[in-house]
Amino acid sequence: MRISTMIGRLALVAFAVVACGGSAGESGEVERISIRELKSLYRGYPVRITEQFVVEGVVVGTDRYGELYHQLILQDHTGGVVFSINDARLYETYSVGDSLRVGCCGLTLGRYGHSVRVGDAPQGDDYQTSPIDWTLWYSLVEHCGVGREPRVERVDIGAIGPEHISTLVRLDDVRFVEAGESVADKGVAVSRHLVSAIEEEPTDTLVVRASGRSDFYDMLLPAGPCSVVGIAGYFHDDYQLLVASPDRVLAGEEYH
Repeated sequence: MRISTMIGRLALVAFAVVACGGSAGESGEVERISIRELKSLYRGYPVRITEQFVVEGVVVGTDRYGELYHQLILQDHTGGVVFSINDARLYETYSVGDSLRVGCCGLTLGRYGHSVRVGDAPQGDDYQTSPIDWTLWYSLVEHCGVGREPRVERVDIGAIGPEHISTLVRLDDVRFVEAGESVADKGVAVSRHLVSAIEEEPTDTLVVRASGRSDFYDMLLPAGPCSVVGIAGYFHDDYQLLVASPDRVLAGEEYH
């Protein structure tokens, strides 16, 4: 790493420390809040966090398979939230099931696709946040444990609501309308659709998304009933399900 780059990154950390009235990595007067409380601070425009708030949760999504580019999703008992981080190999440091404690002072709450996420101050008018520099992120996060099984809520297609956004959900007894097709096209994210497998005329449909740059974009969708575990989201006025791992589409013996 060039010295000028390192100095620039250290300056980011120093700025956050001064702005929040404390030292990154030091224990001090902090307030632990839930992820739901953190997201409630958003006011429809970018909001910079100036209090010593800390959230704790379990990692439920990383970029392990090429999904969630520059993103890490943390979930607690109240909900989930996306952290936007400027690193393309987060999975080398964090795995699904790791417990993290994140100091949020100095970070920015913004919206992307009608979902609240946490990042750095926006750069320009295109997005409400920018990715958090890795050095700054590393100074704010504490690794508290590994191997904790994330909570997965079983839901029906029509029952997904705001409380499920950025959390793991499982849908049972469903089928893909596009059975036999790939989960995505190479380099292109496409919409697939889940409907009930036990209703003769399904009334609810859920959009399923996977990135065309994921390692499993060419995985064929199963025919017949299956179970699908994914991360719920909301984009373009529709609830969606993001499949972030190839082993979360359960068919055949796994389904039964």
